[in-house]
Amino acid sequence: MTAELGHVTVVFAGQSESWAKWIDHQIRAAGPATTLVRWNPLRRPATGEALKELLSAPGRILLVIDDWHEQLDRDRIDAWAGVLKQLLTEHPDRVAAVSVTARPMPDAVIALAPVELRGLRPEAARHRVLQLAGIPAPDALDLRRGPRFPDDPPAVWGGVPRRNSRFVGRLELLEQVYAALSAAGRDGAAVALRGPSGHGKTQLAMEYVHRFAGEYDIVWWVSAAQRVTARQQFAELAPAMGVAATGDLSATIKAVQRELDGTARPWLLVLDGADDPERLSGLVPEGRGHVLVTTHRGEWSAHAEVIEVPAFERRESIAFARRRADRLSDDEAERLAEVVEDMPLLLDQTAAWLQLNPGVPVNAYIRDIRDGKPDRFGVMASGHHPKYEVAWAKLINTLRESHEPAWQLLNLLVCFAHDVVPVRLLQTARPTELPPELAELVAERRTGPSVGHRLRQERRRRPRRQR
Repeated sequence: MTAELGHVTVVFAGQSESWAKWIDHQIRAAGPATTLVRWNPLRRPATGEALKELLSAPGRILLVIDDWHEQLDRDRIDAWAGVLKQLLTEHPDRVAAVSVTARPMPDAVIALAPVELRGLRPEAARHRVLQLAGIPAPDALDLRRGPRFPDDPPAVWGGVPRRNSRFVGRLELLEQVYAALSAAGRDGAAVALRGPSGHGKTQLAMEYVHRFAGEYDIVWWVSAAQRVTARQQFAELAPAMGVAATGDLSATIKAVQRELDGTARPWLLVLDGADDPERLSGLVPEGRGHVLVTTHRGEWSAHAEVIEVPAFERRESIAFARRRADRLSDDEAERLAEVVEDMPLLLDQTAAWLQLNPGVPVNAYIRDIRDGKPDRFGVMASGHHPKYEVAWAKLINTLRESHEPAWQLLNLLVCFAHDVVPVRLLQTARPTELPPELAELVAERRTGPSVGHRLRQERRRRPRRQR
């Protein structure tokens, strides 16, 4: 039976919200009514019943294929791909699929033959969407109205770390953040991601920014652990927004705030690693944009809606560990997750160590972590986080054995503040001020800001070792 052309259902996973909204807008602008349906393959069994309800809707169904397969094991990928392929095969006049992922897809997903939208100009992408939806393309349509094309970066974008290709899970948390911020409508909103160190608050904020960048015209990331650094980075938004610099830091900050308070452009400000909110109160604008904070402090509840960031769920731990170390079986990944109590940072470090040391038996390594006796590995035990200290000791010992200059550099950096890695200071030191091996290491181009960022992330959370 020929499908009704008066309605299109756009089905998407939560992480492709920006794409789904853009697709939905293009279809509605061309005439037909639409319905947006979010589905979560992680929470449903891969059966035909799971998608049967979609067929009860009138008109066509457009499936948005994104990175959902990255969070599933191979068996579930194959099962879901089979269900979707059956839906496409049995209802070719009603169901079509588009791909909005830039990552390699497994064979089972490729077999769905989704039409690619990434890498196209907005006009070409719109043409493909309307063609799949069975809608004649209007002669003229202003693409400047409505949501921005998700492949186009925000006009103002600064300080945002590179997207973590190993990010998995956290779908419910991401949807919580999105719902909390978007519920404000035209009013401003602030959300604080709160939790202990090592629970992945910064990674969650990074994924939110990259996943929902299409919602904003201005995205600015500020490292907020130190007040001085936070103020400087916030002021750097001035030239990006066309605000005249005054030469005075406080005046520039106020000028940026006025601009954000008054602009109608949607904006997102991230304050990463924020400590005392009173010390940063002068950086939080009162405008209609969004503020996302990562913190371990409970005082932010007076300034923002607080969303607690727990450790991984076990299924997330297993998926993450296996992506970090493909030598792990599901059973080994689960036992590793259990012994590190599903803490994302510790799981990341332990799985990475196992991947870099393929000759070490997994069971023996897990046993060492479980026993939690750091003094066996040359670390002065603090008594607070013995499992972490054992994992860190093994990592440091491996670094010392494989690349002693890097180990020396890490020991030197212990002497500095935990949030500011003085890479430039080291690079400009006189040759006689550093040991020869260290002087040669810091002079290399690859020891620039990217290495400094990685060292800073490690030093912020590790226990102090005996030197």
